[in-house]
Amino acid sequence: MYPYGKGGTGLRSGLSRLVVLITVVFIGCIVWVLYQADMGKVPAIFDWVRGLPNGDKWGHFMVFGVLTLLLNVSLKFRTVRLVFMPVYWGTLCVALFSVGEEISQYFIPSRRFDLLDLLADAGGILTFTLITWCLAFWLGRHPPK
Repeated sequence: MYPYGKGGTGLRSGLSRLVVLITVVFIGCIVWVLYQADMGKVPAIFDWVRGLPNGDKWGHFMVFGVLTLLLNVSLKFRTVRLVFMPVYWGTLCVALFSVGEEISQYFIPSRRFDLLDLLADAGGILTFTLITWCLAFWLGRHPPK
């Protein structure tokens, strides 16, 4: 009757905790990189990413996309209704963070605002929200309609 254990124990609960831990570590890494960039220090990974064709934009796409997926799964696919449609909480949080972070760069001397970075963020957020929707469907979690 309880293939994953009673009371939140077992495989499902363990995987849920692991995803939350990975999400927290990922957010910690993002905060560290942003702090370094705001202080004018360039983490070594920036040099590697800039060496790739459109590396900066792909970096934005992947970081904000993966963060969206991790946060949506960590929040157990919870949604909030905005105007006329449900939106995943994780997607909403990452979108607001993305806009805030990109706009804040305008006011930090060592950074520069780039609209294309914001568009790359949005592309990653939207793409990984679609992946979230597919994952929720596959797991039997009723995605928002």
